Amino acid sequence: MGAATLIRTYKGLTRKQVETRVQQDKRQDEMEDGCSYSGSWGVKSGINFVNRTFKSSDDAYEYIEENNDKWGPIDVCYFEEKLGTEAQNKRIETQKIKAKKSRQDLNDFYSNTLNKIRNVQSKTKGCKSCCSRFPISTLGSLNCPNCRKPLLTDTEVKKVSKINENIKKEKIKLSTLISKKGGKTLTGWVVGGWCSC
Repeated sequence: MGAATLIRTYKGLTRKQVETRVQQDKRQDEMEDGCSYSGSWGVKSGINFVNRTFKSSDDAYEYIEENNDKWGPIDVCYFEEKLGTEAQNKRIETQKIKAKKSRQDLNDFYSNTLNKIRNVQSKTKGCKSCCSRFPISTLGSLNCPNCRKPLLTDTEVKKVSKINENIKKEKIKLSTLISKKGGKTLTGWVVGGWCSC
């Protein structure tokens, strides 16, 4: 069984109105998709108002993607986002692209490293942590199938560390640019989570 993200944004509503709207949308999803493995809110139980104000709808969306449990309640995140000037928004968009690329670099590294392991002459791979050997053809990730420890060399661990450092740096730059935005303020609610399917 998998999970799908279903996240909606509501603007111009009070907390009580959002709660009512989420319950209505959940009932609608239940009628249309059912309550079991539908990939919609029909499978979620309850509503969880996250106790913090987010600086942007993107931050709230990212929080839900990273923290919501597919068997838990629907998360509701309130945001107050400065709309910013045209120049500020251009810098932010450029930084978003850099931040996304840094995350893609990590995905590419893992994918390339896994392909490198699969393309060696040997038919088996050994784990330094638990000393087990297993067929390379069964390897689906960079973790040992027995002990779940990473199968990376010391050099590869250093590369992952550098890439993660860069991801963090680009994310901080993006947060700084967003926090300096001026202009009008947009408020709303980002609502949803992972839904089993």
